[in-house]
Amino acid sequence: MKERPYSRDAEEGVVGGLLINPAEYQSLSLIPDDFYLEMNGWIYKAIGSLVDQNLDVDYITVSEELDSQGRLQEMGSHLTKVMNNVPSSLHIRTYAKTVKDKAIRRMAIKQAEEIVKLAYKEEDLLDLSGPIDMMTSLSTKSAGAEHWSNALQRTLSIIETRDKGDRIGLPFGIPSVDQTTNGARPGTMILLAGPPGVGKTVLGTQISMLWAIHGPGVIYSCEMEEEAMMTRIISAGSNIPEDRLEIGDIYSKEVPVLQQKMEEMKSAPVHFSDSESWTTHELRADLTKLKYQYGIKWFYFDYLQLLEDSVKGEEHEQIGVIAKRMRKICRGLGLTGLVISSVIKSGFDVKRPTLADLRGSGQALHEGDIVYWLHKWEANKDNDDDVLFQRDNKRYLHLMRRLYELKKRKGSKHLPTGGVTLRFAPGVPKMGELLNE
Repeated sequence: MKERPYSRDAEEGVVGGLLINPAEYQSLSLIPDDFYLEMNGWIYKAIGSLVDQNLDVDYITVSEELDSQGRLQEMGSHLTKVMNNVPSSLHIRTYAKTVKDKAIRRMAIKQAEEIVKLAYKEEDLLDLSGPIDMMTSLSTKSAGAEHWSNALQRTLSIIETRDKGDRIGLPFGIPSVDQTTNGARPGTMILLAGPPGVGKTVLGTQISMLWAIHGPGVIYSCEMEEEAMMTRIISAGSNIPEDRLEIGDIYSKEVPVLQQKMEEMKSAPVHFSDSESWTTHELRADLTKLKYQYGIKWFYFDYLQLLEDSVKGEEHEQIGVIAKRMRKICRGLGLTGLVISSVIKSGFDVKRPTLADLRGSGQALHEGDIVYWLHKWEANKDNDDDVLFQRDNKRYLHLMRRLYELKKRKGSKHLPTGGVTLRFAPGVPKMGELLNE
């Protein structure tokens, strides 16, 4: 069998460097198990123990600590050899990075072997989810906690690279939402909920089409089949009413516009599925493949309650587990996820929605980093001042929607308590914010 990947020089460079400059210990995100050669791991653990006790670190104190752990005799002359072979701590962080990289590779091999072993068994395929999730996490983060000075420095470096007013994440295309969120960030799960027929899919698809301009992604349409969904997307992109597209009623002057928009949309880096049978396990596998093959940055899923995970318990408990798994997918893969969610019947006619009105409320909604509610909203028909949109002397009060923010995990800016007003474009499946209300 081929030897597991490791670097003797890098491992000895780390522990030898720490014997020279133990102050570097706090800057390293290693654990003893990251060392392939056990004796190097023992030395690293002994140094860590001394640092934790605020004791001096040198050849003598490390030897004593190893002796107290029952390792000194077995160590033999290795500690002396390391001290003699490492003249400086100058490149210790580079060595540590190599040690961590080799450790992750060994863990990946171990998990891959476990996946092969389980695949030969006749048990439920869900048994594979553990090692598969571990494989995914290995590519996105290092195992174990690290000293927070590293996190502070990384965050400061990010802040210093930003210009004033830079948007951090993907835009929503709704000015008030973009101003309060600074964009949809990687690793974030956004829930868009509301009663049936208010246009959740319209808004969700519209946001996805905007995200496609900023990076590759994927649309999962579990509720609408391919032709209906594509017709809606083509209508929104070309501004040709959806009902006319469905019967092929396209004006001659619209043909060049339609052809141009079709070419633009076909070249967009977006994948699509209208399969109605997904589990979070299958979804994660598909997203992992798309991320590493095509570099996707986001996904849109319509809708949460159609996932077919086998989960015991009441409906709200099942949805809570599924929502938690969805959020883990977003965080684990570093993707921005826009997920449609349905509501309980009592939430159909509420004037001011709350988290309790969402189907599977409680744990499910706690998993959402941002939760929006799209709701019908009509002005007072007896008051002309409340007529928000007119065309050809017709009042389009029924084309108004209200978007409420029920939850936002990050940032101090929020949408107004009364929400913001969105207006449908007549005949076309897209909407925009009505400003200066």
